[in-house]
Amino acid sequence: MNTKLNLILNEDHLKEVIAAGPQSYYLCYKIKKSSGGSRLISAPQGALKSLQEEILHKILYLKDPHECSIGFTPGSSITDGADAHLGAKAILNIDLKDFFHSIKYPDVQKVMSSVLSHLSMNIQTENIEFKDARLLTNLTIYKYRLPQGAPTSPYLSNLVAYHMDDNLNDFAKKNNLTYTRYADDMSFSHKTGDIDMLPIYKQIVPIVTKYNFKINNKKTRILRDHQRMTVTGIVINEKKGVPKWKWKNFRAELHNLIKSGETISEEKHQKLLGYAQWLNQLNAKKAEPYLKQVGNIPYRKS
Repeated sequence: MNTKLNLILNEDHLKEVIAAGPQSYYLCYKIKKSSGGSRLISAPQGALKSLQEEILHKILYLKDPHECSIGFTPGSSITDGADAHLGAKAILNIDLKDFFHSIKYPDVQKVMSSVLSHLSMNIQTENIEFKDARLLTNLTIYKYRLPQGAPTSPYLSNLVAYHMDDNLNDFAKKNNLTYTRYADDMSFSHKTGDIDMLPIYKQIVPIVTKYNFKINNKKTRILRDHQRMTVTGIVINEKKGVPKWKWKNFRAELHNLIKSGETISEEKHQKLLGYAQWLNQLNAKKAEPYLKQVGNIPYRKS
């Protein structure tokens, strides 16, 4: 096999995936969005998924995302974003439209080249070439764009968005704002609230579009401290918390599933488990029974 990546990644998996073609390893399906519509999930299977997990841990983690990028990094948590804005008096929340799918093949290949250069210098892996960056890109891209559902995609998206985050953070500092981003959710807060956020928003738009991302205007919100202010679903007015209706809805969903005895898909089970674990980060005592209930729901393994 004419690549130096077999020094780092599982050679048998590499041979298998290269022979069959990475695109053949994806399972694609749609899930409903809470806001309406659906989201396309493209989840790698088998040898490709194993390779992507190796790429993430052995290669991508060697390069750090921007400090304002929250989540998907070992030791970080979605609650870090809420902590950064806790007690603010005004907040601007912006949603990026089709975030993962806005990241295309050239964006990922550029990041892969940069990471491989870093890898070569730091662990003395000789002769990692341009073709290896291209191969890594082929192993992590689906139909020319970043797939939502691959283990490498969240961290890759953070590396691709590094310069945008840096630009937005500089802008925020100049305007006495705090900026964080969790995947497609961007938040800008002001401690005292004596600021007009609409002109701020208008100045942010060209910065975002410069990096080929699009803003979802329907989900853009400017909130003040007399309202319930949230960052990634976490209330940040005075102390971190989850709105009561979210606890109530989740409790009802779990109750109905257990009562019905329904066997759900593995994807749905992982989604329920992920949500229960997220609640656990914010209130472990209150979330404990939810975690147990999710564990009691039968599911079909893919």
